[in-house]
Amino acid sequence: MALTYNSDKFDSCLNTYRDKMSYNLSIGSTEPDQQNEASTMMPLDFSLEMDGISGIIPNSAFEVPSNVLPNSYLTKIGHKSKIAFILHTVDHNFNNNKWTTKITGQTLNIRFDSLTPQEKAARELLQLQNTLSTSNNEIFDITPNDYPPNISKNIVETIPALSKLKNLIGFHEGNNNYGIANTGGNAKRSVINVNGLTFDTLKRQQQIADQNNDQRVFAAGRFQIIPTTMDAIKSSLGLKGTDRFDPKTQERMGDWLLMENRPGLGNYIKGKNLGTASDLTSAIDSIGYEWASMPVIIKSGNRTKVGDVVAGTGQAGNYGGSGKNPSKAKVSIKLMANTIISARIAYSSKKPSFIPTYYNAFV
Repeated sequence: MALTYNSDKFDSCLNTYRDKMSYNLSIGSTEPDQQNEASTMMPLDFSLEMDGISGIIPNSAFEVPSNVLPNSYLTKIGHKSKIAFILHTVDHNFNNNKWTTKITGQTLNIRFDSLTPQEKAARELLQLQNTLSTSNNEIFDITPNDYPPNISKNIVETIPALSKLKNLIGFHEGNNNYGIANTGGNAKRSVINVNGLTFDTLKRQQQIADQNNDQRVFAAGRFQIIPTTMDAIKSSLGLKGTDRFDPKTQERMGDWLLMENRPGLGNYIKGKNLGTASDLTSAIDSIGYEWASMPVIIKSGNRTKVGDVVAGTGQAGNYGGSGKNPSKAKVSIKLMANTIISARIAYSSKKPSFIPTYYNAFV
């Protein structure tokens, strides 16, 4: 049996298709987000032949009435068509005293929905992951020495007197990588490059509860700053959610941790105390209490003495045995003492009253 075109039946089928595409899965609800919409708009080519008509030229465009389009082709606000048809060719034919016009073209996106805050955050995160320079992925090659090699030009310097100390900490905490992060207690590497993220976006990644989720962020950036510490620094520095966790901001946060967060350390570097052996011990411990890879002389919990600032002995970490934190720090007491003393002299021009025999200003 030959197939014949019946416009009434075609219109009926079109209406059925439109109803199915727009059918609400939640009976009785009129929320547009609950519509059974097509997942994406399909690009279409079209060809149409009609009675002869003048005035149509290539690159003209026209819209299809919105009441014949599925919901996925309509804007969420206003329900206007997202597409138009643009004409590529216009052909006129005269045959048997009849004039016909044939047009061909394709769809063109003309309207877009505004992104929700969640969609904006997801897009920002994706763009940053795709566009951030890979130069920060490996700024250094790991060396067996406990002092970092020559520092890359990628490192931003804020307070020159603190650079040697910050480079030592940053190297052993985050390989001096502004984009690095871990997921938490299991010390698993996060797939998120945190360099340049807004603090709002970073906060959303920190709020992921599952430590096995590789998109979770816990300790972040060059100085491996954890969420609670980050909140305190943001408050003190007046940082907003729209500000970015970029290299310059990370350096400012590192400066705050060294100079303001722990008085024993800040006062030593600023030359506000005499610089006794006890003052130096307090400064060293302050760093070890802040960063798990750094050594301490007296553990914060049970106050056990595990090093000696006079002799320059010891290399115990304060958080050894907690999670995956090593019992042995990555830096010796001797090296840390040398670095802190150098920072004090460079920053305040005040020599401490106690300078150990092993001190070497060129270390």
